[in-house]
Amino acid sequence: MGSNQQINNPAAEGLVTEEQLQVIKTSIIANAKNIAMRGIKTVKSTNSSNADNSSTYDWWENEQSFDNNFWSISFWDYPDNRWQIQVTKIIIQNTGRSLMVSYSVRMDDDRSFPGFQVYEESVDDSYRPFKVEEFVLLNRVLLGIQSSLPQKV
Repeated sequence: MGSNQQINNPAAEGLVTEEQLQVIKTSIIANAKNIAMRGIKTVKSTNSSNADNSSTYDWWENEQSFDNNFWSISFWDYPDNRWQIQVTKIIIQNTGRSLMVSYSVRMDDDRSFPGFQVYEESVDDSYRPFKVEEFVLLNRVLLGIQSSLPQKV
């Protein structure tokens, strides 16, 4: 059964090449933006203490159920061509309590928080980089949500 498990797990070591991983990353970004922008748009203000420095940005959120879990896909579009994506999965446990896992994507040149990061509530106390299997999972979920949404006219 151990070898069968590896065959069914495309993220097992050696089965996802660097090129495939780059394609998955690109797909995650494109599909998350597309899904979020089909949701509700809000114009928000930056939290700047200096009134001259404050600005607004567009924020979209789309909430969907997929694989018996609740997903929230958000996209921040800042005026300086910067962006951020957050995909949050809410898992309802047998106890009735929920567990939140947030997959956050920022531009690679973001010095304080670059690239793909994960925060798992009640497990982690800080963000950490994605594992390969998390790229594969998130890509599968976003593709599934994307295909379940009504087609744009």
